[in-house]
Amino acid sequence: MRAENMVFRSLYVDPDVDEALKAEARLLGVSNGVMFRRYLERAMTSAARAPAPEGQPRLRVRTVYLPRETDDLLRSQAFDLRISKSDLIRQYLRSAVTPARRPDVAVKRTRSRATERTSR
Repeated sequence: MRAENMVFRSLYVDPDVDEALKAEARLLGVSNGVMFRRYLERAMTSAARAPAPEGQPRLRVRTVYLPRETDDLLRSQAFDLRISKSDLIRQYLRSAVTPARRPDVAVKRTRSRATERTSR
């Protein structure tokens, strides 16, 4: 993939998801970024969507390049669901690395940290 067709994104992911991405990337001999994009694409095209984790999870920052079309689609989906794009990406990644999830579980709306800070 050519870099000019990509969008640079940083987001925080759950440590267990990050470890799963790294482990599979090592097994397949590909970069973490390639594995991240594969999981994200798999989850976006799948009907399986996991509910948002409860409480304030400890997250790790990850930076990857995404195809511009994927980023545009994520922006549109997040807007329609009224959640942040980062929350949507985390939900897609979680559903991709845990294939035992039921396919009929809908993406749930989560409150952003900024909203939670303001509402306290």
